[in-house]
Amino acid sequence: MWRPTEISTPVVSEPVSLDEVKARGRIDHDDDDGTLKDAITQARSYAEHYSSSRIATVGLTLRCSSFDDFACLPEAPLQSIASIQYVDADGDEQTLPEAVCESWGDGLDARIVLQAGQSWPAIASGSWITLTGLFGYAAVPPAVQQAIIRHALDADASRENPSAHGHTVFDFLMSNHRR
Repeated sequence: MWRPTEISTPVVSEPVSLDEVKARGRIDHDDDDGTLKDAITQARSYAEHYSSSRIATVGLTLRCSSFDDFACLPEAPLQSIASIQYVDADGDEQTLPEAVCESWGDGLDARIVLQAGQSWPAIASGSWITLTGLFGYAAVPPAVQQAIIRHALDADASRENPSAHGHTVFDFLMSNHRR
């Protein structure tokens, strides 16, 4: 069972730049740069919610009750694991050695599996296993970038994103990037 995810290191840079959005929207002034930056952040957040995956690189802390939960991580894509900590059967805090497991799956199929010949250690009853790592695309797919740009420009043009009936261009661009 997974606990709610915690952000340990917030997003540092958005997957599309202000210059990319301005070029696509043929915007040649700086008057609305602050609003456009906010629209980019909101569009990325919307795309993450829509796809049930992290798009921009972010540090996350995940907690689960069993190593079996590693078969399907609640967050994806997984870029790297900083540490896996647990409380052993004797009640001592431990860090899982890197040689015990490895991350598998690319993109939206993130999981952690044992290395050959390894086994998961016993944990104290009622304790949590804590995984800290970086999540998000190392290289954001072009369709996802275009969806974010379009969503940000639509938000800027109308100062809101009106409800859409049926599939939108955003839906089509994001359709292959959902979990």
